[in-house]
Amino acid sequence: MSKRFCLISMALVIGFVMAGCANVPAAAPESSADTTAAPVPGTDAAKQAAKRELQSRYVEYLRQEGYVPSIDDDGDIRFIVSEYIYFIPIDGNDPSYFQIVLGLTMDTVPLEELIGAVNSVNRSVKAAKVSIPPDRQAVIITAERILDKPDDFKAVFKRLLLVIKTAAERLFSQLNESGERRGAGSEEAKNV
Repeated sequence: MSKRFCLISMALVIGFVMAGCANVPAAAPESSADTTAAPVPGTDAAKQAAKRELQSRYVEYLRQEGYVPSIDDDGDIRFIVSEYIYFIPIDGNDPSYFQIVLGLTMDTVPLEELIGAVNSVNRSVKAAKVSIPPDRQAVIITAERILDKPDDFKAVFKRLLLVIKTAAERLFSQLNESGERRGAGSEEAKNV
């Protein structure tokens, strides 16, 4: 790299830093602390506030759509669709990340068959992630989006539910086919 390029790069970086500093307001004197101010971004208080705001948005939307949501011990939203329990994990660190999760117990299915079925679903269903956690207590099906704005989840919610439903149906179909090949009957999956 030439010296000229390095000098130009350094000048640009310094210029950006200086321009950014010019827009930073002066700190208020310590004696004028305002206890009613909004939480400082990046702090635990700000993350908790963002988490509560997301919970409120999601619960309100789910109720408007006819679901009966609740908040679990982890702070995630729990709701039921067609007898299956779904979750919306809440991440106060990243309010633009939206995910819906369905867990199914499949502990009676041989691991090799399960891996084959999961891999098949992952290859064939757009936007779905199907995984087997290390403890093998469940198969986890997720659909997720990075949103421009946190409220954009409303536009993709039903589609993400359909993605998960499609992935679950394909998983059951794959497992039924592999069970029939080995002479076993189909087994029902239980919701986690």
